[in-house]
Amino acid sequence: MSGIIPIPTTRVADLFVRQRLSSQVQQDQLELFRLQYQISTGKRLQLPSEDAPAALRAINLQRLLDRKGQIRTNLQASNQYLSGAETRLASISTSLAELRGDVLGVAGNTASNSARQAVAQDIDNLLQELVNAGNAKLQDRYLFAGSRSQSQPFGFKDEQFVEYLGNEGSLRSYVDLERLFETNLTGPDVFGGLSVPVEGSVDLDPQLTADMLVSTLNGGSGIGPNPSIAISANDGVTTVTNIVDLSTAVTVGDLARLIEDGAPTGANVRVDVTGSGLVLRSDGDAISVSEVAEGRTARMLGVLSDPNVPPTDTINGVNPNAALLKTTRLSDLLGTKARGVIQTTGLNNDIVLTATNNGVDFNNLTVEFVAGGTAGAEVATYNDSTNTLTVQIEQDVSTANQVVAAIIAEGNFTAETDYHDASSATQAGSETVEIATFANVTSGGGGDVLDTNSGLILTNAGQSVTLDISGAETLEDLFNLIHDAEIGLLAEINAAATGINVRSRLSGADFTIGENGGTTVTQLGIRSYTGDTELAAFNRGIGVPTASDPARDDLLITARDGAQLTINLSSATTVQDVINLINSDADNNTGTTAVLARLATTGNGIELVDSSTGAGTLSVAAAEGSRAAEYLGFVASGQATSDPSAVQIDGSGNLVLASSDRHTLETDSVFNTLIRLRTALETHNVEEIGRSLERLDADINRLNFARAEIGGRLQNLEAIDVRLQDENVQLQAALSQDIDVDLVEAISQLTARQIAFEASLRSAASLMQMSLLNFL
Repeated sequence: MSGIIPIPTTRVADLFVRQRLSSQVQQDQLELFRLQYQISTGKRLQLPSEDAPAALRAINLQRLLDRKGQIRTNLQASNQYLSGAETRLASISTSLAELRGDVLGVAGNTASNSARQAVAQDIDNLLQELVNAGNAKLQDRYLFAGSRSQSQPFGFKDEQFVEYLGNEGSLRSYVDLERLFETNLTGPDVFGGLSVPVEGSVDLDPQLTADMLVSTLNGGSGIGPNPSIAISANDGVTTVTNIVDLSTAVTVGDLARLIEDGAPTGANVRVDVTGSGLVLRSDGDAISVSEVAEGRTARMLGVLSDPNVPPTDTINGVNPNAALLKTTRLSDLLGTKARGVIQTTGLNNDIVLTATNNGVDFNNLTVEFVAGGTAGAEVATYNDSTNTLTVQIEQDVSTANQVVAAIIAEGNFTAETDYHDASSATQAGSETVEIATFANVTSGGGGDVLDTNSGLILTNAGQSVTLDISGAETLEDLFNLIHDAEIGLLAEINAAATGINVRSRLSGADFTIGENGGTTVTQLGIRSYTGDTELAAFNRGIGVPTASDPARDDLLITARDGAQLTINLSSATTVQDVINLINSDADNNTGTTAVLARLATTGNGIELVDSSTGAGTLSVAAAEGSRAAEYLGFVASGQATSDPSAVQIDGSGNLVLASSDRHTLETDSVFNTLIRLRTALETHNVEEIGRSLERLDADINRLNFARAEIGGRLQNLEAIDVRLQDENVQLQAALSQDIDVDLVEAISQLTARQIAFEASLRSAASLMQMSLLNFL
């Protein structure tokens, strides 16, 4: 608190005295106003400038309190959603347990049909209750729809299946600074709803292209933070090393340009993007690539040189394993395309040539530029027997750009002008090409060409669709075709981004994926019935009962010539084992008897091809005491032999008999279990009732685990809420210390200031009455 300004006692001018008194009064008034404001508001500061350090601390604390306040709001909302989900599930597990007891009561042969039908009706009611629970909604948000929280997740399809239209995405909310918390459980987490995927068993291995994003390399990991490499060039005398910063590269083509521009001057390093990796070449200098400091960029690019191997003028990089994207072209899968450069004399006329299809057939291509063409109307032809591409040009007139257009029009190759040979971007391809023959132009082609002409057969819920994918160019096109078939299937890239998965959204339905006479499904790795399929997975997990005694037979195959093959399957565990046992049977391939077992070329199953001659037919019968023929799908239930009308004649006159597909896939969900159980009760299928009861136990466990997960999350939220309340108290206390006033001290100062103010007024009144006579 400021004191009273001293009153001068010497002879001074009246004006000076008045100014001193006026200043004293004004200061007292301002201080009184300040103290009155502090006492009335409880705040120490009126303006930040009054105490800048304290004001800055207070601003930061207030901002933090605001964020913590929003976080508490988020936490309360999360608590509501999880509590709402738990409430909806509370009675479901009890209902399922009661149903299990009812089913056990009617599962045996002593129960009447009416009793079983009554339980089946209870299942119908419970299905509706479960669908309603799955569609539970709180504050316009579906609780079990995954991240598609605005769309109803469950619904009946064709009145006999349940379809899940949500996803497996999580909804997360901030429950503390930089801490996200999952606030939902998805439909599959609680009820099931998506099938185990037909997982892509093949690494589709997309080939490297110049327009591929750097971020997709190494399975989507990119080439690391702050990427840079060291390039060294030795001309035989000196070694020069440059550090190349690759952080600005977006595509692989950008990487190539940056490496070329950053390489040591004089080495003239050229970088080609091939399907299997980057290739670095110099004009003769020995070049090598190493890491910068402790980096891993060179290794992740696949161009790291081995220090134990003397460098040469070429570095052949390895494949950096790009991740699959929806935009990945189907033609870039399963192999690499042959590639090369047609180099002619001069600038602005070199051409980069790339085969349109994968494979080795286009390697070592011979290219001929011959006379006889007309500039602007050049004609290119490809002779596959000699692997020669011939282009008719007009001598000294046809330009590289015109030749590029002719090659592209031919169809077997794509072409573009080589920017390495261009004097400028606008001049690229503007110069003429020479009449010449170029041998062994291309290399690097390999792998297979994806069969897009045959298509695939999708079956789900009794509907079968033959999908034509000949018009699909990218993976997204393929996925859209599968989704647009509208039979409840979901196609997606797998988690490792190396292949594709196909799943079913329908509960209560069987789904399969088979060939349509080609190799499309096998190449994509999504065939549901392969040689590696285990017999134990047949018939929805029941398996194939085979003879345990090697001396007993399981299959009796009768060929057209009357010969009979007796097959024992006691050692078989996979489909391929069954095929091998049939093909290697001692009575097979002897004399005129020749029965070939293989995977079905159309659809799924084991196909028997009988090339023997005779008046008979091809058939499969169940051996005495064995049901393997039925469970493999050769013989219908209740029959002793295969259906003669199922035998077909192929184009070579062979008899063909295929088994039905007994390796059908299904959605693992409580809805699927109840639908299967209802059907089993209606048909009194004791075996299926037993299987469904086992599945029901798993469904109840999944539901209970989901409730336990919700309970655990609610406890976590409660603990976080308590901590946030404690933090709020501490933050408010810290803020109060900076901006709140000490009322006792402020009142004391106000009293003292009032006394000082009154003293100043009395002094002023006394002094203002003086005149010159008072000093005489």
